Amino acid sequence: MERVKDVQTVVHELANIYVPFFDVERGGKIGSTNLAFSAVYNRRDERYMFTKKIKVWGVDNQQIVFVAAPELQVSEEYVDQLMTDMIHSIKEYVPQHGEHMSTVFTGIIITNRSVTSEVIRTIEKVRRLKFLKFGTQGWVEMYIAILDHSTKEIYMHKKGKIFIEPLYHYLKEEEKA
Repeated sequence: MERVKDVQTVVHELANIYVPFFDVERGGKIGSTNLAFSAVYNRRDERYMFTKKIKVWGVDNQQIVFVAAPELQVSEEYVDQLMTDMIHSIKEYVPQHGEHMSTVFTGIIITNRSVTSEVIRTIEKVRRLKFLKFGTQGWVEMYIAILDHSTKEIYMHKKGKIFIEPLYHYLKEEEKA
């Protein structure tokens, strides 16, 4: 019989996967949602003409991951609360300048409890796109994913799956072990 890992062990291992590329902060809160950890990745690209003193353009891109491991079974209300908390934290995480291009917020809920079909349908529809100042200051995308560790399944909107590649690699490595 296969032993299912404790949720806190999974959270710790996932945080360690994000550490080389992201700034990881363990614990914390976003709004009223308790987090296991959050991870922030910042990227800046610039082009110059002749010398670095003549900058032609510059853009900032960010990816922010919020990981929660609730004690109770995941409900639609919990998913809605996490999305609301992410929406209210836009001003805190997104830089307010003309060189901001994009920020992707991803909320990941890790659980060992079964997920209902209603919650799965809700999760697969969750995608939010917001243009900042009519797109002149970039845009923000938001997704929520559920990692059901008991069944080794990940539920998420199909357009956001590229942003949670570490989860897929983690499950693949776990199958090999």
